[in-house]
Amino acid sequence: MAHKEIARVIQPVFQDPYSSLNPRKSIFKIISLPLRAQGLAGGNGRLEQKVDQIMEIVGLPPRLKHNYPNQLSGGQRQRVAVARALIMRPEVVLCDEPTSALDVSVQAQILNMLLDLRAEFNLTYLFISHDLAVVEHIATHVAVMYLGRIVEEGRARDLFEHPSHPYTRALLDSVLTPEPQLGLPEVRLGIEYPNPIDPPSGCAFHPRCARCQARCRKEAPQPKVRAGKLVECHYPGDC
Repeated sequence: MAHKEIARVIQPVFQDPYSSLNPRKSIFKIISLPLRAQGLAGGNGRLEQKVDQIMEIVGLPPRLKHNYPNQLSGGQRQRVAVARALIMRPEVVLCDEPTSALDVSVQAQILNMLLDLRAEFNLTYLFISHDLAVVEHIATHVAVMYLGRIVEEGRARDLFEHPSHPYTRALLDSVLTPEPQLGLPEVRLGIEYPNPIDPPSGCAFHPRCARCQARCRKEAPQPKVRAGKLVECHYPGDC
């Protein structure tokens, strides 16, 4: 597929709403850019109508289209980024940590908006995040990566309730709880950090794995199906 064809199907929403929007462009020009780049702008009146419509859909008053990014809050800027992505009516939206730079209260608003938009436009999100609470809230299917490899993949509910890879278990155990009396979580991980440029032999996770055995140090595991999930581990099991 040519670049323009891909852009009609896939659009990104980036992590930082402060650096992903051109400060010299008005909100109108930022949101309408994909249409203009594709030669689909139509007349000025038609283009303005499309921008107004998508701004209302993402919860922004159309009067803000004449403003510039520095006049908007972080949450408003991220809504602009979402509007820019959706004005092409794509099938897939790549969301790269779209809420990590926002306040917690604003994060919830943006996440709920993304869920509503997914249902309204029948979207597929490829959602990249380190925040497991966010992933659990929005994802239907999850892939856990370690040193550039997918070590566990499956339906979100299965993965969160019954993790099969020790790294997935460690990630879930590291999540902080709002209950102070429970203290800090105990995570059983080795202190050695492998070099991602020069990963260790065998299983890349073995220097940090509490279940490591001799085979893990010598032989890289192959993906295997366990309980409906794909797991890259010699000794997968409910962790």
